[in-house]
Amino acid sequence: MIPSVLKTILFFASCYYYLHNHLPSSPPHFNFTDDLFDPLYFSVTVSSTVGFGDLGPQTRLSKCVVMLQMCTTVFNVFNCIKGILSPREEQGGGKGKKGKGKSQ
Repeated sequence: MIPSVLKTILFFASCYYYLHNHLPSSPPHFNFTDDLFDPLYFSVTVSSTVGFGDLGPQTRLSKCVVMLQMCTTVFNVFNCIKGILSPREEQGGGKGKKGKGKSQ
């Protein structure tokens, strides 16, 4: 569960870095500086659903990528909750139901 959240944060941070530094646009996609910290910081705040407002998307493309991260984060949270709350099925052990009507 935790690795999927970390992978999501790092994936979107790299997307934000790429958009900001390698796809020029006017206005810029984000109001970041050119280092790696701002995209990572922004990705963590979006994933935590806090969204401080100090950094943000400026173009339609960057807003779409941020919305995709929001949806992915909500999906990950629901999957984590589902994994915690759902009972685990026992595997093996020989106590399972055997099929009726064996053909010989």
